[in-house]
Amino acid sequence: MQLIYINERCGYIKSSVNIGFLINESKEAILIDAGIDDDNAKKAYKLLKNEGIVPKDIIITHAHADHFGGAWWFVKHLNTNVLSSLPARSILEYPLWEPIYLFSGAYPPKILHQKFFLGKKVSVDRILNSGVISLENINFEIVELPGHSFGQIGILFENYLFSADSFISFEFLTKHKIPLNSDIRGSLQTLSYLKNSNFKGIIPSHGELFESYFDVLVENERIINQVLEFILEICFKNTSEIELLNLVYDKFGILIKDMASNVLMRLSILAYISYLLDE
Repeated sequence: MQLIYINERCGYIKSSVNIGFLINESKEAILIDAGIDDDNAKKAYKLLKNEGIVPKDIIITHAHADHFGGAWWFVKHLNTNVLSSLPARSILEYPLWEPIYLFSGAYPPKILHQKFFLGKKVSVDRILNSGVISLENINFEIVELPGHSFGQIGILFENYLFSADSFISFEFLTKHKIPLNSDIRGSLQTLSYLKNSNFKGIIPSHGELFESYFDVLVENERIINQVLEFILEICFKNTSEIELLNLVYDKFGILIKDMASNVLMRLSILAYISYLLDE
């Protein structure tokens, strides 16, 4: 875990899930996401404290447990305010919804109760909508970034965008093969928006700052379209859902290690099917 300044007013803590920060002249901070658990949050706070930075608020970019699981620790120990989009609030305040929807609405088995899927409950103090807002004497913009998760938002500050999981790096594309998305149309819209932007840089939740980001966005888009074409081709063969999943796994070299990895990939592939059905 490493604290990296982008400029004097913002930066991020590089970790398995990055924690962004915006700071005012008094070194009070707005955090962007909170890490996966208490231990992650404590380590992040130690780095911030060493810099004299005091977290006052946490913006949760989207309601996946690896992004909000550490928020409980900040709230308990620092009385930090939590802010999110309206769709994200429902899961932050009742985290079991995440493993429930991953398991098709049924009560989820214990493997989906691990911290990667089930974060600690926190109350949301403020709902965020798109647009420019001021908080702790810091002006920034909330940007809607649909695709990866319902209600996902990004934070634009001094022309740097904290982009949540709106795309993944070349490294993660090589590892995971297919980006996890719940809304393919939304993801394509977001990628188009990002490609046509002129930001100084984009900070994804996984990986490092991109100052040149066009190529990685094109690659994310290319893979999405490749998956769409393949699924469209095999759907004409009266393929069952299980057969379709296995065909996609084989085609793209996806290794399914356990039920947890299967439900994540299944969600994403169903998003492709939903998109194709509506086209």
